[in-house]
Amino acid sequence: MEVSKNLYHVVITILVVFTTSCGNSNSEASQSEVTLLDAEYSNKLYSEIALKVEGGDSSINLTEVFDFDWNKLIIPKAYSNLESIKKEYKGMNKQIERIKYDDARSLLLFAKDDQIIKYIFLSNVKSNFSSIQEESVRIYERGESQFMIDVQVNKNGKTSTRLRPLKE
Repeated sequence: MEVSKNLYHVVITILVVFTTSCGNSNSEASQSEVTLLDAEYSNKLYSEIALKVEGGDSSINLTEVFDFDWNKLIIPKAYSNLESIKKEYKGMNKQIERIKYDDARSLLLFAKDDQIIKYIFLSNVKSNFSSIQEESVRIYERGESQFMIDVQVNKNGKTSTRLRPLKE
């Protein structure tokens, strides 16, 4: 009787641990696969834009800057409803969804198939994608991620760039 009772507790414990860990692994896996790109990438983008402008080139291909494996670039407008992205792509999280309330930064989401794999927030003071924001969300294939660089100088003499799609 004592052996079967101990065996029963062992089996129940194993089942609880197994089902708990399996249930968490799916949600954790989808969250852990999404990576916030660090300042290295934003600095690389700003430097590449500056080099292009200084060299007289008025366009930039984002595949040259974001050189990891992705096939879709998703740019949602600030304050937009992200439900369509959440339905179509795995990996949305609360960090990413903060863009709904932030018009000082642009959000770039990089997806591989139906999984958001990396994202970056870019300061709209230095460069912004606001000119493409007629729609709430724009999606570009990797081969279509070329943008025109519009240089703007404000009344204080500060320079910023606006990036708009090469192909509308």
